[in-house]
Amino acid sequence: MPAKNEQLSAAQLSEISTIRNILMGQQMSEYENKFSEFGEEISGVKEHFNHELSSFNQKSDERIRQLEQAMNERFNRIEKMLDEQISRLDEKLLTISRSDKNDLGKLLSELSKKLMGE
Repeated sequence: MPAKNEQLSAAQLSEISTIRNILMGQQMSEYENKFSEFGEEISGVKEHFNHELSSFNQKSDERIRQLEQAMNERFNRIEKMLDEQISRLDEKLLTISRSDKNDLGKLLSELSKKLMGE
């Protein structure tokens, strides 16, 4: 029974298709042409979009490299400035420390002389 229904359905579809071609043959051809044109346009737009996206990616990658390089240069300058500042502070601290030691030595020496003199 199902085989008969399938044969009947196929025959009906074939007849419907034939009637459609007779009634709308010219319009269907025009629709097919329009769909083909739309497909070509979409393909062109897609290609253009892919090209633009690729170009954008290249430009953004280059900009990121430039920013990264500028940032590294700035960090290097800051690091150099900090190293110089630390060196200066170390020297100043060493000088102050020597000066304080000398002053403390003199003070202790004077104190010991006073204590010995009394």
